[in-house]
Amino acid sequence: MKGALEAARYLTIVPVGGRRTTVGAAPGRAVAWFPAIGLLIGGVLVLVDRLVAWAFPMLLAALLTVTTWKLMTGGLHLDGLADCLDALGGHDPSQRLMIMRDSRIGAFGAIGLILFLLLELAAVAELASAPRWRALLTAPCVARAMPALLARWFPSARSEGQGARFQADVTPRAVAVALGCAGVASVAVRRGHRGGRGRRTHERGRRALHDHAPGRRDRRRSRCRRRAGRVGGAPDRFRVDARATLIYLLRHGEVMGAQTRRFIGHLDVALSPRGESQSRIQAARLGQVPLTAIYTSDLSRARVTGTIIGAAHGLVPTVVPALREMDMGRWDGLTGAEIAEREPQAFEKWMAQIGEFPFPGGESVPDLVARVWPAVAAIVTKHHAQSIAIVAHGGTNRAILCRALGLPLARLLAFGQDYAALTVLETIDGAWRLRVLNEQPD
Repeated sequence: MKGALEAARYLTIVPVGGRRTTVGAAPGRAVAWFPAIGLLIGGVLVLVDRLVAWAFPMLLAALLTVTTWKLMTGGLHLDGLADCLDALGGHDPSQRLMIMRDSRIGAFGAIGLILFLLLELAAVAELASAPRWRALLTAPCVARAMPALLARWFPSARSEGQGARFQADVTPRAVAVALGCAGVASVAVRRGHRGGRGRRTHERGRRALHDHAPGRRDRRRSRCRRRAGRVGGAPDRFRVDARATLIYLLRHGEVMGAQTRRFIGHLDVALSPRGESQSRIQAARLGQVPLTAIYTSDLSRARVTGTIIGAAHGLVPTVVPALREMDMGRWDGLTGAEIAEREPQAFEKWMAQIGEFPFPGGESVPDLVARVWPAVAAIVTKHHAQSIAIVAHGGTNRAILCRALGLPLARLLAFGQDYAALTVLETIDGAWRLRVLNEQPD
């Protein structure tokens, strides 16, 4: 345990029964414990992230999580990063070393730190809930195994000083233990997630979106429901304002001939047997969500998907033609390779200008948004503070996401929209928030 305490003192600012490691100490002897301390840091981050995500919008929650991370570790290595970046301005090794010894942070260091922290913030904010907790748990663990490896691979810049002492204290056995612990932790988290998914396949309808286990969880859910004062029954997975409208946005299931990857746009292509199975899985998943209405495009692949989902709620989908897929004009029914062969210049221009260039004889993305968004806005207005489902298409759903989240239409393809995948949007007083993105049925 002495090594664990030494590692904790070196890697965190948490008081653990002694002084924080000073220049005269030897943290290299405790390097085998670094991944374990990293795993503890990750556990705290997961807990903090869950708490703040419950109470705050996505970006603010990510900011609070990253801030906690840096406060716990005292910004370990950030000062070194800034020094290294500032040293890029040196003309020779001696000048670079002099710059690195200067305690002040220069322009290169400041810019680098800002970009680094923004990158971390963006990464945490953009990850969906399931991969985010795994990343937060394992990233500190794996990162803290790296000093052991680097100490063996790279010579110290000086023969004296803390770096040289650290390197001298790191043994091959400690390196093996540190890397082994980090590897085992990463594999265990990943396999645990996969195993859990496999064991839960038969009960996805009860638990994929909500935890409907009896006893304490039911009582807790009831308390949360009363506290939120919800209207229309918001899902238990989220802390939702009573004024919120939740939109369960789904893409239709897989279609016949999906493997050919043809542009099908306004073509009325039927669901494949797999697409019907995907729809049933999502129907079970949403079985406990108190939906008040379901809306679908008028194309059969969306109507059938909506009918399967609505059956679990005793709801008949309302058909809204404005929700149909983008009109792809004379490219409907063709593959990308066929289009590139027939109209190479037009296809190249379309690929380069996704948000601007219209399909020949069809619609552009702005045309699609102008058609779809008024229909979505009318549905949301009609179902204020309720939970509803909209079953549409890949292009349609992406257009809705861009418009709701205020993103440029050029970002259209940034959103995954797989067959029968579920996306959840929340809106309160005209403000939109993405809750779930592209949650696939299998």
